[in-house]
Amino acid sequence: MMMRDVAGKIVSLGLGTAIGTDLFLGQMPDSPDVCVGVHAYGGAAPDDVTGCEYPKFQLQVRSTSPEVAYAKAYGLMKGLHSLRSVTLGSTLYHCITADSDPIPIGEDARGRWTYTVNFSVYKEMD
Repeated sequence: MMMRDVAGKIVSLGLGTAIGTDLFLGQMPDSPDVCVGVHAYGGAAPDDVTGCEYPKFQLQVRSTSPEVAYAKAYGLMKGLHSLRSVTLGSTLYHCITADSDPIPIGEDARGRWTYTVNFSVYKEMD
């Protein structure tokens, strides 16, 4: 599963601790205040000839400080952008690229700041 593979890479980069602690798959729970959500979303159709697919994912980074949220989002972008020919979990990822710099989403009602980074993926089908 791509979200779990990406979360594992985030842990190996030292930018997250563990799924369910400060990394969450497909959700952003109300706590903790400082966390990262990994969200999969649609990309291009799979290629039946090569057996590859082109999904996308988004990282949501939240913190009580806008500077900390941005710095973590930027670190994640740098750590994941341009990964090539890497196996995450049991799946070969040919390329992961950031679609943009971190995007500010704003402050929520509890004074927490969120930034997002979107990524495009070229990988073997699971």
